[in-house]
Amino acid sequence: MEIKRRIEELLGSDRDRILIGIDGRAGSGKTTLARKLAEVFDCNVFQMDDFFLQGYQ
Repeated sequence: MEIKRRIEELLGSDRDRILIGIDGRAGSGKTTLARKLAEVFDCNVFQMDDFFLQGYQ
């Protein structure tokens, strides 16, 4: 998996932390990918739905 290899490279660098953004259309697998990354790398996942307020809010 190319993504896994690249993340491992970043984790091996001298960075304090990395941030990965996942974008795509509804139903494209964003949540599935985020869950898999969290499982493989034991990392936090923040869903933008948790931060985006609807107009009525």
